Formats: sequence, structure tokens, C-alpha cells
Amino acid sequence: MIMIYLIVGEAMLKLHPSITILLIISASIPLFFIYSVGGRSRRPDFPEFYGLLCAHRGLFKNAPPYDRPENSLGAFRAAVKAGYGIELDVRFSRDNKLVVFHDEKLTRLCGEDIRVCDLTADELTSRRILGGSEHIPLLKEALDVIGGAVPIIIEIKCTKNEKCASLCRAVAEMLDGYDGPFCVESFNPKVVRWFRKNRPHVFIGQLSEAFLRDGNRGADYFAMHHLLVNLAGRPDFVAYNCHHVDAAAFRIWRNIYRSPAAAWTVRTQEELDAIRDYYNCYIFEGFIPDENKRNENKDTNM
Repeated sequence: MIMIYLIVGEAMLKLHPSITILLIISASIPLFFIYSVGGRSRRPDFPEFYGLLCAHRGLFKNAPPYDRPENSLGAFRAAVKAGYGIELDVRFSRDNKLVVFHDEKLTRLCGEDIRVCDLTADELTSRRILGGSEHIPLLKEALDVIGGAVPIIIEIKCTKNEKCASLCRAVAEMLDGYDGPFCVESFNPKVVRWFRKNRPHVFIGQLSEAFLRDGNRGADYFAMHHLLVNLAGRPDFVAYNCHHVDAAAFRIWRNIYRSPAAAWTVRTQEELDAIRDYYNCYIFEGFIPDENKRNENKDTNM
């Protein structure tokens, strides 16, 4: 093997300097790519993650009588009763209160073309989701209802127009007093980085998918698609679209770094069965997973 290196090295020295530089650059690019994808070297312990079936926005049903729509206290109560983990979304109101709501606007769930960040917490909590009995909840209300009974995955919704540091700090300070298992995730690597620096004990994840497959273009989408944003955030786990298990960056995360991954969003038992071996945690909606197949993939070495 040493002889091979010597022969290759001698051959490179005989090449024109510009060719040698090009060869070095060509060899460095994939190495940099692999290095960038990696996560935190010493991640905090979060055993509840492994094998977790997590109800996406609670165990919801956006249909009459609308008593447990998505991200509602009713949906969270249903998930707790069934023994499932809960994934929920958090964003700021106009007066910087933490509300549980997925969309940037109220259009889909409340019929109003207005942004969440343009209304106060009181104005938001007075809105009824899909016209039913459930209101838009505060994060504090959701935590009180869940009460540490099941693990929570909290997705922080931080757009370019919001102050991510303030939002992260508000979420972190509320979770400081919460007695129950939780982890945090976001599409925004600034959120991941903030928690890694300011709450290093929190299990933190980078959300992503193969964005370029859907025609998205631009440096941000390229970096997200290939998990190059991990270079800034260094997450503990990656939550990746369950239909994109063949993406090169995701395979590097799983097969080279052997790091934890959550699947989103699984919508049938067939999908769950097909992707089970690729992930450790499964965020699902629209069906009840087969009880006989729960919590099979508890490999904490990945």
C-alpha cells in the first residue's frame, strides 16, 4: 500500500502544476461534502427517540365535528391517550408569545388571509380552528395538556423575517421548566445552531428533504438538499422526508456517520413498513400504526 502511494505521488509530481492542483481540488470536494454532512460529535442522550411513533401535529382529524384538528389541545389529548409521541409547531405572535400553529397564515385553518405574526396571542387564541370547538393554543397550554406523559418533538417555525434568536430563547426558557421528554427541530439551521450553543443538553434536529427534486433552485435549497447546512448547525439528528431515503446526503448521514434520523411524514402503514429500517423515529398522520409493529427499530448505535 505504501508503495502505491509513492508511485501515485511521484506521478503527480511529474504532472503540470495546474493539473496537480485540479486533481487535489477534485479529491477535496467529496471529502468536504462528507465532512459537512456530519453532526455533533457528542450528542446528548435522548433514548425516547429510538423507535418512537410520533403523531404529526397531534393525533388529529381535520373533519367534522372538528373536535381534534391539527395542533389542537384535543389532538394532543388523543395522542397522549393512545400513547403516541407528539410533533407540534411553534411560532411567535405579534406580541412575541409562543403559539402552536403550523402555517404562516391563518388561511387554511381559520379562513383569514392574515399572518400569525400580525396578530397578538389573545387575538390568535380567540380563533377557532376550522370553525370547531378548538382554539389556537399557546405552547404553555400544550405543555400543560401533555404533562410529560409522552415525548414531544417541537418544530420551531422561524422564517427569514423573524428574529430567530429571540424565538429560540423564548422556547428554551419555557422548556427549561418543563418536566417531560422533548427534543427540538427546525428547517432553519440558525435554530439548530442556537440550541447547540445555548442549550447543549437539548437533543436538536435539522429538518430537510431532497428539495432540488421538486424544482426548487438557489443556494439555500442546494445546501438544504445536501445537508451542507449541518456544517453550521451540527445537529444531533436529521428529520428527512420519508420518500427521499435514497438521497446521497441522507445516506451519508445514516451509513457513514450512523447518526439518528426521523421520518416525516408517514401517511400509510405500507409507507411505514417500507422505510422502517432507514429511520429511528417515525412522524405519522392519517392512520393508526399497527400495534404489533410498534417500536421495532430501537438501535441507539445509529
